[in-house]
Amino acid sequence: LCRFACAPGAVSAKLVVTFPFCRCTSYSCPDSPYYLDAPVVTMGAGLAPGMSLVCLPLIVRAGGCGSSQGPCCDMLAASLHKIGIKTSKSCVGQVASVMVDGKKQSYQYESPATASEAVIKIMPLRLNIGTANNKWICLTVRAPCADPKTLFATSDLSRISYYMSEASEHVCCPTCNVHGDVLAPLASSPPPPPQMPLPPAPPNPDAPPPP
Repeated sequence: LCRFACAPGAVSAKLVVTFPFCRCTSYSCPDSPYYLDAPVVTMGAGLAPGMSLVCLPLIVRAGGCGSSQGPCCDMLAASLHKIGIKTSKSCVGQVASVMVDGKKQSYQYESPATASEAVIKIMPLRLNIGTANNKWICLTVRAPCADPKTLFATSDLSRISYYMSEASEHVCCPTCNVHGDVLAPLASSPPPPPQMPLPPAPPNPDAPPPP
């Protein structure tokens, strides 16, 4: 599984059975110039019964990369290719779609046979430090995983784990929890997530005919 993630020769391709399931040169969360904030969950509002829309805002850390951060920060600032979010293994296949700022986004699952968790990998993002701020990563999720605590296998939604990488065959995978390891105040507050389109209202039989 690691062969899909690690740059040949840069790091060992030995299978890692704990999240993020790959060997990297850096796992340090402060080495990322971005972070995900807590999810906003919507049910109803045009969704099929039993489904939810789980949206996490992507934020650029104020100040970007500093002297205390490693080279992975500069690499990720230039190219944010992938975000991998840890999920329950029982929820593999229960994400119906992924959108980034309302646009359909490709994704895939990965889970070593001996691992107790899985990861949903959202890629290619084609973002950088100038374009990533306040993007919303939205997952449409089927039952029985529509509850984000079930989807992300945590009763504490501040403990949702994720990593970010700079390329398909990456050497950097800073791994964080939402809310966590914020190096500086936010550059700005994220806007609300994109609204799901609502079905048209039924015609009113008592309304006068149009002129």
